Amino acid sequence: MRKIILIFTGLFLLIFSGYSQEQTLSASISEVTVFLQGAQVTMRSESPIQAGRNVLKISRLSPQIDPNSLQVKGDGAFTIQSVNFQVNYLDSLEESKERENLSKKLEDIRKKTEDVNKRFEILKAKENFLNNNQVVSGKDQAVNAEQYRLHWEMFSRNIEQVKLDILDQQRKLKDLSEEMEKIQNQLNDKMRKTSKATGEVIITVTAKNPGNARFQLSYLVNDAGWYPSYDIRVDKLDEPLNLVYKANVYQRSGVEWKNVHLTLSNARPFQSGILPVLNPYYLYPPVVTIYEITDYKRPLTSKDQSAQPGQMQVGGVQSSDFKPFNESSQPLQVNINENQTNIEFEVDAIYTIAPDGKPQSMEIQRLQLPAEYLYRGLPKLDKEGFLTARVKDWEQYNLIEGEVNLYFENTYVGKSRLNLSAISDTLTLSLGRDKGVVLSRTRVKNFTQKQFLGGNRIETRQWELGIKNNKNQKIHINLADQIPVSNSSDIQVEVEDLSGGRLTKETGLVNWELDLLPKEAKKLVIKYVVKYPKSMKLVVD
Repeated sequence: MRKIILIFTGLFLLIFSGYSQEQTLSASISEVTVFLQGAQVTMRSESPIQAGRNVLKISRLSPQIDPNSLQVKGDGAFTIQSVNFQVNYLDSLEESKERENLSKKLEDIRKKTEDVNKRFEILKAKENFLNNNQVVSGKDQAVNAEQYRLHWEMFSRNIEQVKLDILDQQRKLKDLSEEMEKIQNQLNDKMRKTSKATGEVIITVTAKNPGNARFQLSYLVNDAGWYPSYDIRVDKLDEPLNLVYKANVYQRSGVEWKNVHLTLSNARPFQSGILPVLNPYYLYPPVVTIYEITDYKRPLTSKDQSAQPGQMQVGGVQSSDFKPFNESSQPLQVNINENQTNIEFEVDAIYTIAPDGKPQSMEIQRLQLPAEYLYRGLPKLDKEGFLTARVKDWEQYNLIEGEVNLYFENTYVGKSRLNLSAISDTLTLSLGRDKGVVLSRTRVKNFTQKQFLGGNRIETRQWELGIKNNKNQKIHINLADQIPVSNSSDIQVEVEDLSGGRLTKETGLVNWELDLLPKEAKKLVIKYVVKYPKSMKLVVD
């Protein structure tokens, strides 16, 4: 009876072991779709399976995997029963190359420190020996002056060299200690930033017969993405605008994307898919506003707010911002797929993206955009003209909001930002100031008067606006100035001369559309009269 039980137990264990096979699969990342925020990683693996129940584990994955996004596809004569994700805190991802290099440097310094310490110990022993053998006289034999002199010279020479060597070793130890501390701090920083845990995916499958199984695993990670940047270059005002479209890819998933196919998408997979609620739109009484030109009150700096919708705003220019335009470089081969809700750029190249969070820039498009160039000038606020470019039907170029480097006539002129939030078929790009277009605004003293009529004071102002085109090509410019706008019935403003300018009464803005030939200069006049009670204190400019 006991023999029968043992045989039955052996058969049971044999059947059970055949029913539940557990093994670790080797999987590699083959494709990555990088979104503006987040990335979808695709891995592939192949393995033999046994008849019965098989538990397959894919380990050393990113611990940042979104479990809800996990998908596994299988190819073979088997059935996938379950897919689970777990974080293994006992295992750790392979050290990055940078951490390996730092660890190696630290070990080399430790060995050097040991060598120096041994040398230091030997020198200290020599010093002790010399100090303990300074006395040359004995009880039974006197030492004459010549022997004493020779002994003293030898002692002085040796002790001097030993002390110098000791000092040199102490300095070496100090330098090695400081270098070791720096590398250790840097290594500790890398250790803190690198996740020690790893992700694991457990796939349970059943098969009637042994065979071969192929798997495709895909999942989302959050700490990755890409952002666009642009180089915009204008060489001549009668040529198209040149735009270089760049993608900057980064990731901190903890796992290197090695030799993968990249696809860049403007989709946002982590964005909520819940339909928002449209709240009531209430109108309130208007607020009285005093209008004045403020657009170009000062040169724009990098601290300015973002550009208005559909426009680009120029930031301050600093030497550290300069990035040379590489004419000889070529963009990557990219296939553009326009879906119903997003755009994808399939990069026709193999890339390796390290998990250090450093952006890796790649040029994905180079475009020539037909543009209409227009100068704008506000001589009241700035003595130089500002060049703008108007691009029609810009939606066809698949642009995304991003930072821009501006180049005009082979000169870097500053940074800007592409703002595409306007619903318009024309995109206005500001290309910065142009020193070749000079403006002036001078008060004409002969026509500046103050008079009294009854209980009123009457003041006349006349300004002369000057514009000169110092360039070697024809330009078109929109010139703007202003006259005062009254917000009181006691103050009256009468316009006497605008040199053909177009006046907007509500705001007091005056605009001129001018064409200037190369080296041509023009003069315009703006003249107005302000009448107000003489008891009122009013500053008229």
